[in-house]
Amino acid sequence: MYTFIALSAFLVTIGVTLVQSQVCSDCMNYDKCPPALYLAINKKDQATTQLFKLASCGFDRSTRRPIPKVCCSKFQQEAEDIRISNHPNLDLLPKRCGEIEEHRIIGGKQADPFEFPWMALIARSLQGPEFTCGGSIINERYILTAAHCVFQRRIEAVRIGEYEIKPTNEADCIMDECVTHKDFEVELSVVHEEYNQMLGTNDIALLRLTELMDFQQDNIYPICLPKTAQLRNKPLAHQRATVAGWGFTEDYIPFSILLKVDIPIVTVEDCRNFYNRHEGDYNVTDKKLCAGTTGKDSCGGDSGGPLMVKVSDNKTVRVIQYGLVSSGPVRCGSGVPGLYTEISKYMGWILDNITP
Repeated sequence: MYTFIALSAFLVTIGVTLVQSQVCSDCMNYDKCPPALYLAINKKDQATTQLFKLASCGFDRSTRRPIPKVCCSKFQQEAEDIRISNHPNLDLLPKRCGEIEEHRIIGGKQADPFEFPWMALIARSLQGPEFTCGGSIINERYILTAAHCVFQRRIEAVRIGEYEIKPTNEADCIMDECVTHKDFEVELSVVHEEYNQMLGTNDIALLRLTELMDFQQDNIYPICLPKTAQLRNKPLAHQRATVAGWGFTEDYIPFSILLKVDIPIVTVEDCRNFYNRHEGDYNVTDKKLCAGTTGKDSCGGDSGGPLMVKVSDNKTVRVIQYGLVSSGPVRCGSGVPGLYTEISKYMGWILDNITP
């Protein structure tokens, strides 16, 4: 490992002194910024050199040898990408996921029976078991959902493989194939430790089931998460995304058949402007995705369900979950985009909290 003096000399050598320092709110000695120190020690390549040059914000000259200072926030994403790519739990996410064949939803249409086999229904204890939220299958043991769906609530069950909600165990059929849903008990509910119910921040949770799910049926299969840095850094603004759920329709009536709707993703800046003009002061953070348009949106009972984007990879089209339904305007489909927890910003948390 480099000594502190050797690291400082390395930063001077790569040309930090030649770059005009910038002004930022988190300018500090590079050794006080954990992700910058990590990169300086472990990843002295061209990309790291360029990152140090761009993040330079001066020198601490109070010591005999000047110590380079950096804007710490510029290193956090790079360091997190490295941590995720080397995470011991990365292999717990399936290599096969989200594959599709290319042959409460506002303004949506009915989905095909096997179109979204990763959809889950969450039954909370209210006056009795009722399906009030959605979720997604991310591996054989875990369901991803919104924190507000499970926070301080008893979960009765998770149902997977459902298409049309029925009071009995009646099968869903398409062509000559019929499949049934399956209900699971929840072994553990993991809510993000910094979830704020009032502000709706860090609205994400995991449910660990008591049994393994069987992915042999066509109606039960995991969705892909943005595991790679390339997927996490994919520009999403103005992309088309799909939301699916059994929530309220435009008539505010719960629908028993799975619905879907395609909606545009908007920039966080545009989203903040929408909310400031129409909804008042609203906490639209950089860890949220915004999507929706007039007449097309997710709604009440869709909470916790996935915001999905199709991505082509080596001639295979996969569905990647980039968001989960969190909150939105008072009136669904009013033209103000819905708010979704951005999964890319929570991959480290997900990996930290899943176990074999």
